[in-house]
Amino acid sequence: GPQWDFSDGNTTVTSAQDDQPDVKPLDNSATPATGMTQNPLTQYSLLGDAAKLKAESFNHNIIFGRLVVQGQCTVVYAPPSTGKTLIHISVAIQAIKNGTIKPEHLFYINADDNYSGVITKADIAEKYGFHMVVPGRKGFSEKGLLPLLKQLGDDGHAPNSIVILDTLKKFYNPMDKNQGRQFFLATGKFNAQGGTVIMLGHTNKNPGDDGKSKFGGTSDSLEDADCAHIMGILADEGNTRTVEFTNIKNRGDVARKAVYQYSIAEGLTYEQLLESVVEVDPQSLDELRNDVALEASGDKLLIELVRGFIASGIIMKTPLVKELAKQDGVSNGRARKLIETYTGSDPVQHRWNHTVGQHGKYTYSVLDVASPDPAPAPKGKKSKKKKKKRSISE
Repeated sequence: GPQWDFSDGNTTVTSAQDDQPDVKPLDNSATPATGMTQNPLTQYSLLGDAAKLKAESFNHNIIFGRLVVQGQCTVVYAPPSTGKTLIHISVAIQAIKNGTIKPEHLFYINADDNYSGVITKADIAEKYGFHMVVPGRKGFSEKGLLPLLKQLGDDGHAPNSIVILDTLKKFYNPMDKNQGRQFFLATGKFNAQGGTVIMLGHTNKNPGDDGKSKFGGTSDSLEDADCAHIMGILADEGNTRTVEFTNIKNRGDVARKAVYQYSIAEGLTYEQLLESVVEVDPQSLDELRNDVALEASGDKLLIELVRGFIASGIIMKTPLVKELAKQDGVSNGRARKLIETYTGSDPVQHRWNHTVGQHGKYTYSVLDVASPDPAPAPKGKKSKKKKKKRSISE
């Protein structure tokens, strides 16, 4: 991998004027046919260089799960303490294990950690062979990043460099449009030369009008990045946290949605937390969303109770309504509506189904769905069945 020289810790970002390429003198002699001088843009044209470009090309592979395209700038916005660093280090390790990336090509720039965290992540970096760069160590400073990216491009190392910036605000002020412009001009050139940049940023403290998290700072990071995701907590259940990545901008075949789970149990080491990270099958996303909605609506416990009643032998609609209505705050109307709402054959939306017997009576059975085991029926006397004919379904 590239050998970075961090000896100049006070390097400053050059201005746009300082970074102008050397312009070759043009042959301004008039052409006999037209009497016009050569167009000055001609010297920069890539016409005729297609074969050369293909020979120098780098693969636009999907890396880091299904979230990042190699050779692009990707920004991930997330609230604090949602596990964005944990998940990105975990998927990086997985990419190293399966051969998607070479460890010596990965540079994790850790600018958002305390001393203990640096030690912990240094051990992990050495174990898997990737580089960790820390401001204040070996002469590196945040201000020196952009000149280093330019150097990587000039020296031909860009296609073999994947740089993670943790976090974005440590490298420029997200509220300063001029700084943002200079920053993304530099990273854009690095990407054009084959380099990959992954930026971890923060969302605003206050959600938008739709209740969802919004990216922090000005719109420059979103406008100038090739790809952007917003990450948020989908659910915390027991010792497991579920987080979702929602793509809000893409220039490639990245996942529109991605869901990961990891342990939030107390007492685990950081490496154990890394090992707990798993990607959830996208097909189960609807079930996860449904489960979260049930939790928020207050229906989840009642559903488990009804499944418990059915499993214990209370399989007729009227007795089920009566048993459910015994719960605090549950009226006969709500109990009946809940039973009707979750009746059907779709295991994502429904929790039980029924058959229609004599006199239009409904007999219920529990659907086999990926949800908690039925709650046991409360102890006590079971409802007695009344021998009364009904002309309408219960």
